[in-house]
Amino acid sequence: MSLVGRRKELKQIQQALLSGRAELGIIYGRRRVGKSALLRSCLRKDKDFYFEAIQGLQKHQQINHFLEQFAKQTHSIPFRAQSWKEVFEAITPTLTKGDHFVVFDEFPWMASERAELVAILKYYWDLHWKQNAGLKLVLCGSIAQFMVKHLVHSKALHNRKTFEMKIEPLPPCEAKDFFKGKRSEMEIAQFLMVFGGIPKYLEQLDPSRSLSLNIDKLCFDKNGFFYNEFDTLFKEQFRSTRVYENIVSFLSSGAHSKEEVARSLKLSSGGGLT
Repeated sequence: MSLVGRRKELKQIQQALLSGRAELGIIYGRRRVGKSALLRSCLRKDKDFYFEAIQGLQKHQQINHFLEQFAKQTHSIPFRAQSWKEVFEAITPTLTKGDHFVVFDEFPWMASERAELVAILKYYWDLHWKQNAGLKLVLCGSIAQFMVKHLVHSKALHNRKTFEMKIEPLPPCEAKDFFKGKRSEMEIAQFLMVFGGIPKYLEQLDPSRSLSLNIDKLCFDKNGFFYNEFDTLFKEQFRSTRVYENIVSFLSSGAHSKEEVARSLKLSSGGGLT
């Protein structure tokens, strides 16, 4: 499916591509919100690079996966490396010459959720990569805690990032394009109040069917897209999910204050529940 909406975000990326200086961008947002689709839509054939990490791989596996992608995109023979420093040393001749838009997608997975890779990247950015005014590098990820702590507020990358975007759900004025004129504005509003402006979710909808039929098929059928979505998202986002699951389950019964949540679930209302 072609990209829907994202006019403001596309404009910001295009401005970076045309800036005439090296750019280091940080893009983050929840899963399914369309970060990868946005970035892929900006790639230019034969001059740009897109590297996507795989969830759950160990460091050496992530390195091998990265190098396999690099070999495929540069039409070269794959090679092996033992560390990210060796990887960045190997790709530096490519990144320091020519006009390139480079994406490191799911960067927290690439880093195995450790800050070590940020320090190595900072070294190569300072010493080599930023010397190429045609290089536009974007670090993208879904694990907000890692992205904000280790990149947005990173001491290592302080004064180095040139733009930052938190990708939000689509606003109604853009999300309505998924319905292709087949539902009224009132019906579209009802769809969006249930599913939100999450592109991956809106792609699952059949605009020729009513809201209730879509909910029945997608949420309550055992093969429906949303049937296991709650468990999937929580396992991807949190290392320990039980507390968060209990909070969400409790709030599903209605609005409650922080004190009520803490008291009911026997959680500390101080540092333990913020």
